[in-house]
Formats: sequence, structure tokens, C-alpha cells
Amino acid sequence: TYTILGKMFLKKLTPLEATSWACFLGTILLLPFALEKNLLVEIKNITAFDLLHFANIGLLSTCLGFIWYYDAVAKIGAATASSFINLVPITGILFGFLFLGEALSISLIVGSMIVIVGVYLINRKHSTKYKGKKLIIPL
Repeated sequence: TYTILGKMFLKKLTPLEATSWACFLGTILLLPFALEKNLLVEIKNITAFDLLHFANIGLLSTCLGFIWYYDAVAKIGAATASSFINLVPITGILFGFLFLGEALSISLIVGSMIVIVGVYLINRKHSTKYKGKKLIIPL
């Protein structure tokens, strides 16, 4: 649903504008739940280190990721672009391994390989269809 709605909005908005609206509306919709969990009390305890992490999650992970995603939806279509969402858990596993020292089990490695092959197979047949369309991140 998110991708299909995003594709509709991309007819009138740039990927940056679509991302901005999605984040703004998401904030408004989630604010009542945050307030119920004493957000205003917890804000007093935020440190500079916490703000750095919020900036990383908000600007790099969320904003940049969604801009790239909407750019792909606009240029290669919702179905093809949405297949790449399957790579999100693999990125989390890889970053957990590299930065947090989390262990990699055989099942995680095999599962990741299956997902990567699946994404490749889904997009292989579409690769010539989108040849020449420049993406922010090349496929």
C-alpha cells in the first residue's frame, strides 16, 4: 500500500517532497502514542549523544533511504522497487555483525543468500526495460 500510494504521489511530487510529507504525516499520526508514553517527561533526559543518534536515524537511515526508494519507484516502477525492501533485514544483519559484534549463524547466511538471489531473479527480467534510466543509486 505504501509503495502504491507513493507512486501516485510521485506524479506531482519529487522524491524529497514525498519523503518529507510521509515523515511529517507519520510524526503527526504517531505523536498521540508518544505522548501517552510520557514523551514530554523523557525529553528532559535527552543527551547530545542521543541527539546525534536521532539525527543519524532521521537523516541518514530514514530520509536518505526513502528518497532513494521513491526515486526508484518513480523511475523503475513500484513492483520492481518494492522487491528491494527484502534487502533491509540483510543490511541490519550485516551492520549488526560489523558494528555491534553480533554473531552470524549459518541460517542467517543461507537466508540472506536466498533473499539476494530472489531479488536478483525478480529484477533480472526487468533489467533491460529500465536500461538508460538514471537512478540515484544504480541497480
